[in-house]
Amino acid sequence: MSPQCSVVVCETSQSLSTLRAEMARLRSMLGGDIVQSRPYRIEGSVTSDWRMVERHLDGGDLRSAVPAYSGPLLPQSTAPGVVARREQLELRLRSAILESGSVDLLTTWTRSRSGIGDLDAWEAQWRLLPQGSPLATMSHNEVVRLRIEYGLDPQTGRIARS
Repeated sequence: MSPQCSVVVCETSQSLSTLRAEMARLRSMLGGDIVQSRPYRIEGSVTSDWRMVERHLDGGDLRSAVPAYSGPLLPQSTAPGVVARREQLELRLRSAILESGSVDLLTTWTRSRSGIGDLDAWEAQWRLLPQGSPLATMSHNEVVRLRIEYGLDPQTGRIARS
């Protein structure tokens, strides 16, 4: 049993040294008043942009939620919980923008990383803009481009025949 205990002790001390290094890194980034030791813990309140967006959406304040959305939540993460939260937040925000009928919000969305290829948003934006508006012309051109890219008829938006 002694060899097994010695391996566990090695693994534990290696894990502890990794933990210490990570906590030191966090302390240097966040400050000693936030990262506490004995036991290691984070003190104080922590905020995040995605929680702010959720709070605005929960409160029905879409005009504050849209500018608070800085982009997809941890876009490089493949952790299932993060992916689910990222997709849920983006879908919720997108749906609210589309339902709003607000050209300003649609324009903000279609200029974002998430909305640049959103055909539904571009079509809604194009429909809401007055004819003759330079933005309407640009929106129409983007609708046509996206329809072609997605294999749809550029005029009708229906599935193109091969």
